[in-house]
Amino acid sequence: MIRKTKLIATILSVAALIIACSSCNMEVTSSGTSSKANTSVYSESVTVSAYGGSLYPSTYNEEDYTQWQTFDFGTEYVFNVSSKTWEGTSPADAGVASVTVKARNLKVENTSDNPINIRLTGTNSTFKVTVDGNGQAVKITMDNLNLTSEDRALNIKNSAATYIVLEGSNSLETLINSYDKNVLKSETDMVFDGTGSLSVTANSKNGIVTEFGVIAILNGDITVTVASTTAYTEDYDTDDESDDEVLNAKGTAVKPMLGFVMLDGSLTLYGNNSAAGYERKGIKVDGYEEDEVEDETLSAGMGWIVIDGGTITARTQGKAISAGWKESEDDLPASTANYPVPDVYINGGTFDIVTYATPRDDTSTLDGVSPEGIEAKNNLYITGGSIVINTTDDCLNASNGIYISGGLIYAYASNNDAIDAGAEENQGCLNISGGAIIAMGAGVPETGLDCNSNSRFVYTGGIIVAMGGGQNNAPQASGTSAYTASTSGVSAGISYALVQNGSVVLAFRVPTGYSYGNCVLLGSGELEEGTATLVSSATVSGSCFNNALYYGDITVSGGTSTSVTVSNSASSGFPGGAPGSAPGFPGSAPGGFPGGPF
Repeated sequence: MIRKTKLIATILSVAALIIACSSCNMEVTSSGTSSKANTSVYSESVTVSAYGGSLYPSTYNEEDYTQWQTFDFGTEYVFNVSSKTWEGTSPADAGVASVTVKARNLKVENTSDNPINIRLTGTNSTFKVTVDGNGQAVKITMDNLNLTSEDRALNIKNSAATYIVLEGSNSLETLINSYDKNVLKSETDMVFDGTGSLSVTANSKNGIVTEFGVIAILNGDITVTVASTTAYTEDYDTDDESDDEVLNAKGTAVKPMLGFVMLDGSLTLYGNNSAAGYERKGIKVDGYEEDEVEDETLSAGMGWIVIDGGTITARTQGKAISAGWKESEDDLPASTANYPVPDVYINGGTFDIVTYATPRDDTSTLDGVSPEGIEAKNNLYITGGSIVINTTDDCLNASNGIYISGGLIYAYASNNDAIDAGAEENQGCLNISGGAIIAMGAGVPETGLDCNSNSRFVYTGGIIVAMGGGQNNAPQASGTSAYTASTSGVSAGISYALVQNGSVVLAFRVPTGYSYGNCVLLGSGELEEGTATLVSSATVSGSCFNNALYYGDITVSGGTSTSVTVSNSASSGFPGGAPGSAPGFPGSAPGGFPGGPF
């Protein structure tokens, strides 16, 4: 059965949610400030709202992707790719399909008005499988299937939907210079389930693709690798290979047109090519394919990403997770009611994301690259989950608004803002009502939190630790009710605690090697207007999220104390004057590792 993450998330403890948490019991040395020495011992239980209630797009319905479990797919037909034979009755013998078996391919064409059910097993290094569903649903069970092809390894055509069940250990791979650019493709929705694993390796272009549909992962262990060097062959004339042209490819690991859904299981993404102009991506929802926009009913209200649970690990040169759409108005339908909606909804799950390429604008000869962690071309909503992102570009980015009501978030951007809402100066809104965030941007002018205007920042609860070379946006929008404090000059490897009324409100540790902490914004739903004490160079004990943000039962002792002002208009300057330029900007991440400061 599929774990209903959104139904049980409200009872998950923070400790259970954060798989990778470790203890941060440590003693740190003094930062050398002239602040008053602290002789008090402070303690408090710091809690975070790990789950803020699930949100979904209006066109999303989970049953659309789970209902297959009650379908009657009828008789299962088993094909062994090793022997290239059917094990038992074939669908042709049963009179439900036409079957063509050749030296290097199997083609099954459903001729009935019912779904077709095929199990694939065995190993073959020069073989491909094509299934035509005749407008009916197609179920493919991969049972220890290992398939390598000079063309598309598995191709599902003309199906109402494709359901792939994973049993045992499975792999699909296409060779470099394949005529067909994708390893696994379905024209419509493709749903993964099962307890097995699948490894997809794309040496030609893309890994898993839907031409007109959604890719949904209900369970299973899936790894998709877009190779370091990928190329495909443009076949201009099938009868004449002399005019074929080998083209470099901008490969993507998982590339659905209409949406991406993940409820459980694990997904590991590798986008390995670092060649300028060909940096690989992880998950990219297109919104529309350029040549399909004339069908205005095809994508109305789609184009989103919904993640309720599971584990996503991404190591990509380009963007890790992105919901987008075609930039040109010429590529969109006439009616705005049918435009795609490139929103991202994260209601749970565990994320470990690293991007590597150096951000680059478009030039006359070279395409740009924006190696962001999670991007929404419209809005980004986070209500839960454990999210750790180390990127060279923005960790979290939305062209319009970012809304955070739960979850634990660690975001470090070595060359840009950690959290950035608003593609233009007159756009962007940031709304934080829960969860716990540690956001670290790069040197001047980059920040931890950027929404282009203090008046577009609403803050009503949760924990915020935001730092960078430039001044963070501070919450001043109508509706702001929680309080923040500003400070400056935090140092790498040092633990800090914000104390008010004798209790710890929040505590954090600046990662070793992080040198951009000129401007800091601290927020907590527990703060009251007035003053608080910032204890630096403290000895802090307690559980710790990603070795950076303390939670649970926290004790603070030693260190030095500085008084800070607490208000819900916290942009009024920094102790010691305006921040200066951070050393090292705009170079690579500390320690030469583009994925983070550790």
